[in-house]
Amino acid sequence: MSIADNLAYIHESIRRLGRNPEDITLVGAAKFQPLARIQQAVDSGLKDLGDNQLQAGDILRQQILGNPRWHFIGHIQSRKAKNLTSYYMIHSLDRVKVAELLQRSLDPSEAPPLKVLVEVNVGAETTKSGIATSELKKFLKELEPLDRLRPLGLMCMPPPVSPVENRRPFFRTLRQLAEDHGLKLLSMGTSDDYTVAVEEGATHIRLGSCLFGKRT
Repeated sequence: MSIADNLAYIHESIRRLGRNPEDITLVGAAKFQPLARIQQAVDSGLKDLGDNQLQAGDILRQQILGNPRWHFIGHIQSRKAKNLTSYYMIHSLDRVKVAELLQRSLDPSEAPPLKVLVEVNVGAETTKSGIATSELKKFLKELEPLDRLRPLGLMCMPPPVSPVENRRPFFRTLRQLAEDHGLKLLSMGTSDDYTVAVEEGATHIRLGSCLFGKRT
């Protein structure tokens, strides 16, 4: 199928799950995808792209035509945080130090503040980034003085358990945490489990292979 066909299939899948595709932002995960496929997706109507490698992402943002909204979806290195201020949204904020670096790097005359999502380690995995669920309330409190940041929601990468239905409790945990803290956005779900995430309330899904095809 063409990328346009893939987009149509994803939208139809969302409808079958009882959600309105217009309520869910498809973020095309561009890592290791050929430039031509990424451009084709944008030309086919994809409005949002995500990258998780800052240096490669900077090059890609200069090459892609059509002015998509760029999301940073990877782990943030402290020494590179200042270079993320031009993104439309950051999905992976998980350390106060990084938040403070972003705050200092943002021009106070610019508006609106930088949109950020807090990454939560819903599976308590030692190999993954993210705030522990028990630390989320404290972390959000620490973000309050940073007026150049606008925390809008949460992000997670659940443990890669199979079948994907077994990831549902982790998505449900993230949704409940967001509700408990008055946050509206939920970035959860990738190519193999986005249908479960959509059922559990995802507002942003980060799609790679099911949209662009297998990575090269």
